[in-house]
Amino acid sequence: MAYDYSYNILQSCEPHSILFTNGDNDTFPLWYLQYVEGIRKDVRVVNLSLLNTNWYIKQLKNQEPKVPITLKDEEIDRLELIPWEKRTVKIPVHADFRDRSLQELGLSHEALLMDRQAPEEMVLEVEPTLFNRALRVQDFMILNIIYANGWKKPINFAVTVSDDNKVNTMDYLRMDGLTFKLIPIKGQHVAVERLQNNLFDVFKFRNLDNPDVYYDDNVTGLLQNYRAAFLRLAQAHLRNENNEQAQKVLDRMQTVIPEKVIPFPDYRLSVQLGQLYDMAGRKDELVKRLEAVQKLDPDNAMVTSYLVSVLTRDGKHAEVVTLLEKWLQKHPEDMEAKTRLEQERKAIAQPK
Repeated sequence: MAYDYSYNILQSCEPHSILFTNGDNDTFPLWYLQYVEGIRKDVRVVNLSLLNTNWYIKQLKNQEPKVPITLKDEEIDRLELIPWEKRTVKIPVHADFRDRSLQELGLSHEALLMDRQAPEEMVLEVEPTLFNRALRVQDFMILNIIYANGWKKPINFAVTVSDDNKVNTMDYLRMDGLTFKLIPIKGQHVAVERLQNNLFDVFKFRNLDNPDVYYDDNVTGLLQNYRAAFLRLAQAHLRNENNEQAQKVLDRMQTVIPEKVIPFPDYRLSVQLGQLYDMAGRKDELVKRLEAVQKLDPDNAMVTSYLVSVLTRDGKHAEVVTLLEKWLQKHPEDMEAKTRLEQERKAIAQPK
């Protein structure tokens, strides 16, 4: 799993990218692939934990592939906590890069202008990250690298990097698989063609469908990042009214990461999957998943109410009556359920 996961992180990056990673587990396996197996050595991995040290910052600046940094070596040697109050940081955006970013997202300049001006700068509201009065060196260096880079190299954050370590760039991040690419366009964006290619043709998902392989809770939690990418892609297809492709994406997810091997962390993700299938036209999936959750947790009022609504929408009044009768046996005080039961009985009694 570690090999494929690390491989997929690297392959999420465009050529000659800068990739911010969180710590040991999302860094050392990548370095192994790069320096032992020779995979994607064009990507410069920047470990945020080490980015607090002057020797590492100088290494990034001076050794190929070099990371753009404005500081001189002697200034790097003097780096320490930076006194900081909340302030606005503005990063200029060149017109050609802005237009290219719009094209990658499938947006037009004119479409963007319908509700806001196309950005000439990226605006970040950066708050202190330490003791409410200072920036850590790593935070200052992220800002310095973004500024010094001038949008020349793609900049990415691994999905394992928490929002607390992204200097409030979250609104400017585009999902590319197991990384988020920094772009100058605000919004929760997906580059549909690129993400689809990664998930269908590039990424390795070996043994995630093998019931004989044991995955502990930590690994299972990490693998949910794959599902997040598939779900984001399916949502993008639905926004584009491409229901067939949305179903294809969801089916692919269920094939390479089946629930019987990699279970969902809780019922909400299963219900979300059912909702997406429902929106894409496969309505039986939502009913099936709601019924499964309701069977496991028959006292869950929210799920039961949702299932009642979906069954009613689909004209399954007899099933609604059965469900409500069982519910009221355990919850006779639920007046809303009683009223709904009477409505459903009347609906059944009405001549068709």
